[in-house]
Amino acid sequence: MRSYRTSLGVVSAALFGISVVLVLTFEAFGGIEGFEELLKLLPEGMRAMLKAQGGFASDATGYIGMQYRHPFYLLSTSGFVIAMAAGAVAREIERSTALMLLAVPLARWRYLAAKIVSMVVVVVVLLVAVWAGTGTGVVLTGLGGVDMLSLLRALANLLALALAVGGIATLLSSLSSDGGHVVSVAAGTAAAMFFGDFLATIWSPAELVGYVSLYHYYDPLGVTQSGLPVRDLAVLLGVAAAGFGAALVAFQRRDLAA
Repeated sequence: MRSYRTSLGVVSAALFGISVVLVLTFEAFGGIEGFEELLKLLPEGMRAMLKAQGGFASDATGYIGMQYRHPFYLLSTSGFVIAMAAGAVAREIERSTALMLLAVPLARWRYLAAKIVSMVVVVVVLLVAVWAGTGTGVVLTGLGGVDMLSLLRALANLLALALAVGGIATLLSSLSSDGGHVVSVAAGTAAAMFFGDFLATIWSPAELVGYVSLYHYYDPLGVTQSGLPVRDLAVLLGVAAAGFGAALVAFQRRDLAA
């Protein structure tokens, strides 16, 4: 994880900062009433992207929760786990440094498991920065009625989403010798799923497409209003576990000397 310290610090600081700013914008828009008026002016597609097409939340907690669907949060977390996954195996093989593993009396699955644990820790650090930034913004504005525990649940939903993306990317990495290829395929897959969820939201004939998208199971606004659905958490963590598990098996059986 040492190689990611600088980038982790920069991204964490950026997430902290934008989380503070997004809370400040609540008052700038004139509170709930002002933002509801603004939301009515937004195109249906924009509201669908924020999963607010059915209406806006009635409190500050819902407003902040909706902001957790901001592309910056999704790109930061997904981008980081994809980069880490590519570097875990594929990029090491690409640089030939993975061959050193053959000379070390350490099971390959243990090596990859350590990389996966590092990924989990990194995502947690990023989301702690988001939560801390939100809390700081609440303190600075004196905004009342914000349920920080509900927002923490929404971030738990984002954690599960990031790990699901990371699981898929790690599996791709365990099968590849080209880090750039892993990044492009994983990022393309994530983008396709995001678009699929967006399409399913705004176009009823494509509704079934949404169920195969990981982003369908990430609804921070809904979490702040109704709690974290067990189904959504189970799907995302199930995909993460399947991806990481398959990656461990594939890497353990792979012929690195070839």
